[in-house]
Amino acid sequence: MAVNICYLVGNAPLRIAAVGWDDRPATAAEQADMRALLREAMEEGAWGLSTGLDYPPGSYADTDELVGLSTEAARLGGIYHSHVRYRLGDRFLDPFREAIDIGRRAGIPAHITHFYQRLYSLGSASDMLGLLERARESEGLDVTFDSYPYIYSSTRLLIMFPDWLHNGGPASIVAGLRSPETRERLRQEVRPRGQSWQDIWLTYFKHQHNHQFEGRSVAEIAHHAQPAPGGRPV
Repeated sequence: MAVNICYLVGNAPLRIAAVGWDDRPATAAEQADMRALLREAMEEGAWGLSTGLDYPPGSYADTDELVGLSTEAARLGGIYHSHVRYRLGDRFLDPFREAIDIGRRAGIPAHITHFYQRLYSLGSASDMLGLLERARESEGLDVTFDSYPYIYSSTRLLIMFPDWLHNGGPASIVAGLRSPETRERLRQEVRPRGQSWQDIWLTYFKHQHNHQFEGRSVAEIAHHAQPAPGGRPV
């Protein structure tokens, strides 16, 4: 199996190593540290840079920071592989435009993963494919994509929470969830990534005591939750 895998370096671990979990721009020195770590990893066999731009702290990187890292990867013959920033701009084509722009500016092949038309997209699949085709045919850019042929997706439940809760790392998330004030703010801000909470199903629990929730929707679990002291759901 190992000989058939091309490893990529995630920008999130690079950021954790050089910047930490804070939501702020990387300094020039921190960007140099990230480029050095990326260069070392690629010299040891990695094939390029990967991003998951809906996931903190990798999502805290702006476009210029990603161009700098991608330029370093390009110098070593690597690729840029992106789970795009779906909350960017029009939340339809703008996330893909950023990935293409990074490839253009860094002079690196850009690969977009999970390239699919969302149920609530503003346009059509032809708009999406046309964007990539124009980049390839009109500009000669090396832009590719992969997609999965089914209607469901999967990710961590934490992706539902806004970036400000993630700011500072896992300890900050735990502290926020224990705070009544923060929980009330989250009730106002958190929305399902789909049509409704009934469409969000929970799976793959590590601890035995959570297996009771396996395959149930968030709406179902919330409906059957035991009230906490004071009458609020747990």
